[in-house]
Amino acid sequence: EISIPSKQPILDGSVENFVSMLTQVSDYGIVDENIQLPTTFVELQFVDNFENVNQLVFYYDNAANVYLKTTASSFITRVLPETLPDGFFNKDFAASFRSKEIFNFEPAGVQELTLRRGLISQNVYSTSSGEWRSNESDNGIVSTDTIVSLIDMLSSLKAQNIAKLFVTDVKPFGFSEPKAELLVVFSNDMIRPYGMPTAIIQIGDQLPTGGYYLRIKGEEELFVVSEEFATALIEAKLY
Repeated sequence: EISIPSKQPILDGSVENFVSMLTQVSDYGIVDENIQLPTTFVELQFVDNFENVNQLVFYYDNAANVYLKTTASSFITRVLPETLPDGFFNKDFAASFRSKEIFNFEPAGVQELTLRRGLISQNVYSTSSGEWRSNESDNGIVSTDTIVSLIDMLSSLKAQNIAKLFVTDVKPFGFSEPKAELLVVFSNDMIRPYGMPTAIIQIGDQLPTGGYYLRIKGEEELFVVSEEFATALIEAKLY
């Protein structure tokens, strides 16, 4: 699990693949220990099966020169950049480990939905008999097919991509004025791996690739979801 700032599920096999790639990193010689190292670096700490703490620090510059210092050696070595995992020096590299799963719930566990787009808001709720109703629509009639379709899409939703982890400023991604915002109220007796029984889903800007940014309000991560789902939410009419 990624444990900072909150536990997030890891994509199966991602860590194993990363460790495997690290074993293939190679160098081409020891350099003078008095060398002026670049100021940019990536620090990697790991604990082996014997509970020994090991630290690798990769220093790099714009000229693609990479140097490695480790706790296991007093030497500084020059590393072949092409043997490092792809995107290793990207500040969003950790996002590649995150599972693309966004939610984990049963559709029957949804009790209430509130859909907001700008100043327009629609609220519906499930009755004890399983019918969907609204206090705001004529005779309480709602578009059941639309509601069921949205819930089914939400329950099976997978991110196309994990754009970023640990994002504190979401305004540049279109969340200052979300294109759509969906408040979901779940049953109190549900398993709540993501802070249920409530969740607020927001749709942000569209990417050039067609997908849209999506976030769960209060969480510090950004997903990219399909245009199909985002459009369905943006255009949905509950009644």
